[in-house]
Formats: sequence, C-alpha cells, structure tokens
Amino acid sequence: MAGFFTCVTVHWVFGVNNFSDMIEFMLGFRPSVLMRVAWACIAPVTLLVVFVGSLLQWRWPLYAGTIHYPVWALVLGAAAPLVTLAPLVIVALVHVMELVWNGRGRDILKHHHQWGPGCPVARQRLNEAVRLTREAQRLNTRVTKGSVNIAFDSTDL
Repeated sequence: MAGFFTCVTVHWVFGVNNFSDMIEFMLGFRPSVLMRVAWACIAPVTLLVVFVGSLLQWRWPLYAGTIHYPVWALVLGAAAPLVTLAPLVIVALVHVMELVWNGRGRDILKHHHQWGPGCPVARQRLNEAVRLTREAQRLNTRVTKGSVNIAFDSTDL
C-alpha cells in the first residue's frame, strides 16, 4: 500500500511532467512516454490490484498448520509497521493543519520555495532548465543539445 501511495503522490500530485523534468535535469535526457505511462498508470493499478488480491486471499494464520495465533499477536504484528509510520503521518498532519490554520490551504500541494539541490550552481542550473523546458512546452518544441546535459556539466564546478 505504501508503494501505491508513493506512486500516486509522486506522479499524480507532484506530477509526472515535473518528475520527468527532474530526471532530465539529473540524467540529461527525458524519460520515454512508455516510462511515464508506466509510472503514472500501470504501476499504481498493478500495486492496488496486488494489495486487494492479498486482502481477498487472507486467511487466519496458523502455527504448525493447526493452532491459531492469539488476537494480541496479530494486533502486535499489524502495529509494528504502523509505529514506524506514525511520526511521518503526525508531522504531515501538523504541517497541513498549520497551513490551513494560517489561511494558506492552497499551499498544501506546493513544494517549498527552497526545494532543490543544495549546491547554488546546481540550483541555478535546475531553475534555468525548468524555465527552458516550460518555455519549450509552451512553444510545443523540445529543448535538446545533443546528448549533453544542458542543466549540469560537472566540468564547470
């Protein structure tokens, strides 16, 4: 289920085009349409089908094939992963409530203005690459420079 929510968050909320922009910035080429369709549609559907199928086939676990585990053991087993995820969920809820309380509910799905590479040179190149990509998309053309990554060239650092 965590994989399903990760796919939905990254590719539907952040957006498959934004994700592709980041891949292009890091690798120097844009992922194919097939990869983007797989990330946005095929992977989430497959993960959801596998999860639902596992729920439909669930049976009460048995020890040595005959003895039922006690309910407290099942609850303890189910609670273990929840304990590790609880801080993440609590911090996210506090952040969302803080934004809503301060009247900035629209900012919930926006990334932070300081998001990006820590290196100032790489950050500047990322911003320039995103600007060029958006401009090219607006003009319905592609920004390419052969196989050279226009956003990052390690020889310039």
